[in-house]
Amino acid sequence: MNNNRFIAFDILKLFAIFLVIYGHCILHLQNHSYDIKENIMYRFVASFHMPLFMAISGYFGSKIFNLKFSDLFKKKWNRLIVPSISFGIIFSLSWCYIIEGGGSYIETFIKCYWFLKSAFCCSLLYWAYRRIPNQIIGLILTLAISQFVFMYKVNEMYPAFLVGAFLYNHKIFLEKNWLSIFLPCLIIYLILFSFDDYEMFSYPVLRLHKYLKSPEISFYLSIHAYVIAMGIFGTLSVVSLFIGIGRILPHMKTGEYISRWGSETLGIYLIQAILLEHFLMRTLDFSDISWSLFNLVIAPIIAIIVIILCLIIIYGMKRSRFLRIYFLGENK
Repeated sequence: MNNNRFIAFDILKLFAIFLVIYGHCILHLQNHSYDIKENIMYRFVASFHMPLFMAISGYFGSKIFNLKFSDLFKKKWNRLIVPSISFGIIFSLSWCYIIEGGGSYIETFIKCYWFLKSAFCCSLLYWAYRRIPNQIIGLILTLAISQFVFMYKVNEMYPAFLVGAFLYNHKIFLEKNWLSIFLPCLIIYLILFSFDDYEMFSYPVLRLHKYLKSPEISFYLSIHAYVIAMGIFGTLSVVSLFIGIGRILPHMKTGEYISRWGSETLGIYLIQAILLEHFLMRTLDFSDISWSLFNLVIAPIIAIIVIILCLIIIYGMKRSRFLRIYFLGENK
């Protein structure tokens, strides 16, 4: 049963990285003729796909509080930060010097692969929360601190990380009651998403130091809370659905293969940024293709092709111990 749950989450990880690449296809390959915020499919994917990914990180990383801080820091640094630095150098060079008008190398290097850096920060916060004797105080304190960590969207991602850790700690209940969780969370998510219109999606990222003196601070805070809630309910509906699917697929050969591919999402995330956001963005332009054809047919096909190419590159890189450690974040 435990193995089935992990297979289900590996399959879920593959679905999550598909959503990431699918969203990047819409963002980079057909955004020249209209405002991306007008694309309801992009808004749909963006409303929950990164919180989903962070919840998965929280699920698999929920036992980190058992480690000493030095061991935790070293483990997460090698797993998340080292690959983001290695690929970040390539990404920044490509973006700034190959792509005309790419911008500042340092700024690009700092911002690229933001999710891995956010996951690193969330892991440290979660470790601190679980080490505080009073768990309620620890939860409130780390949540409050996270809301002032604006870089790498930690203020949005840490609540999702906590959700993932909570699901791991209640995984047996989740497996037995997945349908009872799925249906109400899906309904709540759909209600929230139905109000996520162009204007709401267009609001600037919350920066408390900019709005503390603004009469609109309560409005910005409510939008911020709304976005977090929508991401969490979307995440819960997807996770519970895949737990149900995982009760079937693990007994099929296909489920084992998909699970194996899903375990490579870190490498896929790193490689697709260069493959799709650099090379394909420069060579492909689907601006003249109809919205429905691109979003429902072409973009999913491209996303699948990109995943396959990334997997081929990953398996090739794994032949080198150096590349496995410093570019794919595997243990020494």
